[in-house]
Amino acid sequence: MDMELVNTFGYHRDNPNISLDQYIRSKRIELGESLKKKVKIYLDTKYWIYFRDVYLRRITSGPLVKSYELLESLCKSGIVICPISEDVFYEIIKQEDEKTLSASIKIIDKFSLGISLTSQEERIQAEILHFYYRYNNKGVSLYSPEVFAWTKTSQSLGTRIPCNTAFSKQEELVIQKVFFDQMWCTNLQDICSIIGFQGLKDIPKMPDLSKLLNEDAEQCRDKTSTFKAIFIDEVCLSVEYIADMLTEAMEHIYTKETGKVRSDEEKKDKDKLLINVVTNMFRLGKEGDNFPTLKVGAGVHAAIRVDKKRQFQANDYYDFRHAQAAVPYCDYFFTEKNLRHLLKMNSLSYDKEYSCEIVSKQSEALKILTDIETKRDLEVLI
Repeated sequence: MDMELVNTFGYHRDNPNISLDQYIRSKRIELGESLKKKVKIYLDTKYWIYFRDVYLRRITSGPLVKSYELLESLCKSGIVICPISEDVFYEIIKQEDEKTLSASIKIIDKFSLGISLTSQEERIQAEILHFYYRYNNKGVSLYSPEVFAWTKTSQSLGTRIPCNTAFSKQEELVIQKVFFDQMWCTNLQDICSIIGFQGLKDIPKMPDLSKLLNEDAEQCRDKTSTFKAIFIDEVCLSVEYIADMLTEAMEHIYTKETGKVRSDEEKKDKDKLLINVVTNMFRLGKEGDNFPTLKVGAGVHAAIRVDKKRQFQANDYYDFRHAQAAVPYCDYFFTEKNLRHLLKMNSLSYDKEYSCEIVSKQSEALKILTDIETKRDLEVLI
């Protein structure tokens, strides 16, 4: 199937006063609002591979077949979506066989309805901006991070826009918005077709960091022993990791409010203050529902570090990032047994905190889908 081409040049030439940021923001808000009532089921890579094998008829009976059929019906009716994330994409393209990769991409388009969570960096930036405006509201319309957490599968790795072209600034803005529209309307099959199988194979893969993490965890175990202490240590490390995102967010806010660019001294003072505010919130247990991506990531790392019998594994990097995407933003999370146990352990209880039902057994996943279908049928009768 040929990729559908969009032509919004006329509209954007007639609306030159809408900036690129304003336009993208409006599309994200429109999408986020439209998804509020949909049931969101996040499938980790294991379940995407399961359903790929059902599609290829490698699995022909059992709960997975019934789950596939139910998901197909529920997604087609628009009741359920199974959004992907950048990490699902990165793991799926590891497949060496073009046939299985193609089948996986088709299933993603079918069950995701073209919806993805934004990249982790974009989600964190949205959480930072929400936190700032929540407590420093200056006439800005405040939307929850859940509204801005969504994009299209073609932009799961982040929003890419052409810039510094040979065109005038006015025409470049038109081209940028048209390019965004094209990406917004393009499914994952078409994106992967453009990149090509070899191109997908050539995308750099994340190296195995488990040895480095285990060495670091071993050193830290000698310094701290309680879960709370290790959790705060992980929060501090996470805040240090997102320091550049904090700086970028504050730069965006300052420029938007004043029309100016901050001096180096202002950056240093204000950004340090915000970093201290964030870390102290967690130290005092006052973070509430702020910074969920950071909190889930810090929590699962701390849970591993406090358990002297548990070692970081090679696949933990992606598993933890799946959790950071799924738990705060989706209604259900179908995942691995070990990750389910980790997220539901007493020291975390993220399933309860974020109202996300986390299951690993195929029979549990089937029951959830059956219950959703039953509810749908009852609502039709009523």
